[in-house]
Amino acid sequence: MSQIDYILKFADKATAVADAVAVLQTYTDAQSVKQFAQDHCLELTVWRNSQDTTDGSGNAVHHPLAGYFVLISMPGVIPAVLNHSAVQIVVDRDKMNAGQGGFLLANNIAGAILQDIRFSPVFTGMNVPWGGLN
Repeated sequence: MSQIDYILKFADKATAVADAVAVLQTYTDAQSVKQFAQDHCLELTVWRNSQDTTDGSGNAVHHPLAGYFVLISMPGVIPAVLNHSAVQIVVDRDKMNAGQGGFLLANNIAGAILQDIRFSPVFTGMNVPWGGLN
């Protein structure tokens, strides 16, 4: 079974937390939502590479996009999350890491922006082909 990574965008943290509790309770069975969230969710900073500037020392300065982004990683496709209205991108991490086509399972971001998008942090073991998310 593949590891599936879902990136969702919410208006703010309160909205994300309220939504995540409802979604995650459905899929955690006997696990606690809090533990599940700690193990399977990351708060993300998302920006467009083309909008980076540099500081006085030549270091890149990212300009985060509006909204509150979350990366949820699940062992397999969960239709309710895949089809969630907040989904921005869904990838099959195993296919992505292997350089196989078809790793992008869902995308609600325009092509030019998708090629320019960056996010941090990522789960250990994610080999994201920056500029090649198509």
